[in-house]
Amino acid sequence: MKSNSKPPRLREGATVAVIAPSSYPDYPHFNLYGGLEYIRSLGYRVVLGDTLKHALMNGLTSAPPQERAKEVNWAFTDKSVDAIICARGGVGSLELLRLLDYEGIASNPKPFVGYSDTTSIQNAVLSLCGLPTIQGPMAAVGFAGDSDIERTKGYWATLISVLRGETPTLGGWRGGPQPLTLKGGVGRGRLVGGNIILYTLIAGSRFDPLTKGDILFLEDIKEEAWRISNHLASLDARGTLDELGGVLIGEFPREDGNPQPMRPEEQLRGVFSGKHYPSFINYPCCHGYGREPVPLGIRVEMDAYNYTVSLLEPFAE
Repeated sequence: MKSNSKPPRLREGATVAVIAPSSYPDYPHFNLYGGLEYIRSLGYRVVLGDTLKHALMNGLTSAPPQERAKEVNWAFTDKSVDAIICARGGVGSLELLRLLDYEGIASNPKPFVGYSDTTSIQNAVLSLCGLPTIQGPMAAVGFAGDSDIERTKGYWATLISVLRGETPTLGGWRGGPQPLTLKGGVGRGRLVGGNIILYTLIAGSRFDPLTKGDILFLEDIKEEAWRISNHLASLDARGTLDELGGVLIGEFPREDGNPQPMRPEEQLRGVFSGKHYPSFINYPCCHGYGREPVPLGIRVEMDAYNYTVSLLEPFAE
């Protein structure tokens, strides 16, 4: 089943399937129309999965598990689709892991972009199919009325660059929370991980791609310091944190503005400062101020002094 194939480079005029494997992008917090129009303005053709086309909706998710899995399988196996971008995260992707057509996915490698709840799908296809994916901008996120749309477009430009097979240096600081070193140094390895809750839930299972020397990426939003501590303790108890090449951590923002009893960086420094590998917090991605791409399954060099991530190989071929 495992093919270890990279997706093809995104070409001009390509067809992009927008799907909702987790929750539905409800308006006005999400603006799917604005995102679709922006993708079209870049010169790409857009097709919608059935969960979006027919607004199926099923409680907290965009559709029942079988329908959402069918949509993911369609997006990968339909020969007319060149790339897949999720509309949003939310909940429910764990329900799909035993329903996905991994042989079909491995035989049809394509760029897949999402973050947050899509973490479980992305790590599963990396583990079982050897297919890299990107945690990066999603179609309905960042285009609502209160969003900084120009900043959103800037991160989309970086995403497109990576999808085209270019190897830009990612990260640095362009506003938002200042990145902070937890343990200094430069590390090299393959990126794995994503949302800390979803990754912790699959860690050690057949859906977990982590191997010795990988760089673990973790992020989330609205997580209390004690919950972060529990997730990390769970990973540490499994031995997940023992033989890494580095740890890259997002911003862990709070939307409600309430102060944490302990700031996440303090909690994380207590865990990682004594490890042998480099680490830093506030990489501008996913739920944070920025949405810099995180190419899972790709070898990178992370610099915990300059807060950058350099691709050592192209994401796409």
